[in-house]
Amino acid sequence: RFVPKHFGSTLVFNTAINLLKSAAISPQSLALTLSDRSGILNGRLHELLEYSSVIKIITLHPERYASACCKAYEEYGASVILRSSHEQTAKPELIIAADGCFSPLMHKSAVIAGKSFSAGALKIICSGIDLSKEHAALLPDGIQAYDFAGALTELCFCRDYINSSFSQTAIQGEYSACESAAQALRRYTADTSFT
Repeated sequence: RFVPKHFGSTLVFNTAINLLKSAAISPQSLALTLSDRSGILNGRLHELLEYSSVIKIITLHPERYASACCKAYEEYGASVILRSSHEQTAKPELIIAADGCFSPLMHKSAVIAGKSFSAGALKIICSGIDLSKEHAALLPDGIQAYDFAGALTELCFCRDYINSSFSQTAIQGEYSACESAAQALRRYTADTSFT
């Protein structure tokens, strides 16, 4: 079985961007934290700037984000905070756990990830991917669509799934009664106990 190395991080990031678009929350109401310890999403930092006035990156390779942070400051006046571990914020926070790493300090946050986890007041767990008809016809028996799309992307340099998102989200935690992840994020952000 081929296990994709970075494909899952890309899908979590893409799914988070789609969630932020759907939720349509004021940038002043939400802090964003991207957990990307390996620094592979540095070229996509600019995509977060319109969704929050507070952006933090958790990475073990701050040098990989240096150019993107300078560009964010020069073009948008945005200051991006780089850290090696998670630190709580004073406002509601969405943590994009692209690397699948979590901290006990995330217990009051909204967290989106591609696997089950225990941290967070709002947990958004992503799964599944929709293959094109051509690729679905080629899917070998016993192989998951996610692994197949990851192999196409990472081994064959296929660009078909680079902008894809996870096809399903499950909501857990204090906001699990919400109909959608976007509705849950809006309720989480509006909760007065975080202000």
